[in-house]
Order: sequence, then structure tokens, then C-alpha cells
Amino acid sequence: MHRALKLFGVSMLALSTLNVAVPVGAVEPLQVMLPGRYTQMMARHSDTPFIVGFWSLDCPPCYRELAFWGEQRREGARMHLVLISTDTAGDAEEIGALLKHYGLQDVETWVFGAPAQQLRFEADRHWQGELPRTYLIDKGRVVDAVSGVIDAAQLRQWQEKMGSEMNSAAAK
Repeated sequence: MHRALKLFGVSMLALSTLNVAVPVGAVEPLQVMLPGRYTQMMARHSDTPFIVGFWSLDCPPCYRELAFWGEQRREGARMHLVLISTDTAGDAEEIGALLKHYGLQDVETWVFGAPAQQLRFEADRHWQGELPRTYLIDKGRVVDAVSGVIDAAQLRQWQEKMGSEMNSAAAK
């Protein structure tokens, strides 16, 4: 599964200066998460409430959460979602197929391109790597961090906290 790690280990310095995206058929290109990119992504979305969901191909509960996100989107839930796979760019085809299966092919999606521990620490220095891991964010500030599969009640509670800001986020 993690066969691309050696490639990244060897070419990390070369990749870190590039804006890398991995094309995956009819799916939004996967962006490669390198050190510093999580902070940049957070800053880019800092004007609106949004959700960041970490997941992996090796995580059976993550499939339930991806199904949940797909269902929420089909039902018209007001949310801006960013998905981050803790897998590698070498898994892009499988990641793309899974996102398409759940109706998430147009969601902004990242894939790890550096050692997982380093990228997890950048996201949350207290996070030990359990998956799925979801961050409910209001204008760049984490409101809630959920380990395990998020449920409709947790999402609804966050949406109620965000109130009218969610309407403007959904319009983007």
C-alpha cells in the first residue's frame, strides 16, 4: 500500500518547491500534502466555515464516513468539505475510484506526500493518527475535532453553531 514512500523520501526536496497535483481520470486532481501545505490550505479557507476529513484506504470505518459525506452532499447539506487521504500519491487511482464511488469526486482532496507523523503534527500536535479524524472549522479556528466516524447529530450541531455563515460557505 505504501510503496510510494520510498519515492517521496528520495525526492522530497525536489517536490517541496513544486505545486504538485496528481491527475486521476474524472476526479478532481489530488493535491500532494507536503510540509507547510496544511497551513496554507487552512489560510486559503479561513474566511468561511469548513470541514477537514482525514481518512485512509486501510481504514474500514473511513469508508462509512466517506459514505456519510456523500449522502450529506446528495441531500444538499450546507458544508464545504476538504478530504485528506493519509495514503500516498502512488494510491491515486484507488483513491479516485473510491471518491467517485461515494460521489465525492469533485471535493478538494489531498494525499500525503511526506512522513505521516510530520503532517499529522502540522494539523494537530495532539493527534496520534487515529482515523477517521474530522475537524469542524470556523474561519480558520477548529471548533471541534472528532476521532471516529462523525454522525449526523454532530454535523447538525456544528452547522447550527455556524448559522448564517454556512449559507455563504455553501454558495462558494
